[in-house]
Amino acid sequence: MDGKKFLYYAGRADYQDIFDDTVMHKTMFCFQLVIEHNIEKGQRLSGAMCPVFNCADEECERQQRERAAVVGNGFPFRGVSR
Repeated sequence: MDGKKFLYYAGRADYQDIFDDTVMHKTMFCFQLVIEHNIEKGQRLSGAMCPVFNCADEECERQQRERAAVVGNGFPFRGVSR
C-alpha cells in the first residue's frame, strides 16, 4: 500500500539566564519527518523544519499571535494535538 506518514518532533524550553534579575526566555522547535512508502520503490524518509514553532523569545510571541489570528486555538498540523 502506498502512502505517506508524518511525524512531528516539537518542544519548548523556558529558562532564565544565570545573571540576577534577568527575564525568562522561551525557545520553541519543530521538525517534520515524512515517511513515504511505495510498493515498487520501498520507503523514503525526508525531513524539514516546520514552517512555524522554530523561534526564540519575542519571535515566539509574534508567531503565537499570528497563528491565533489565523487558526484560533487549533494546532496547524494534521493529526497532531497540543
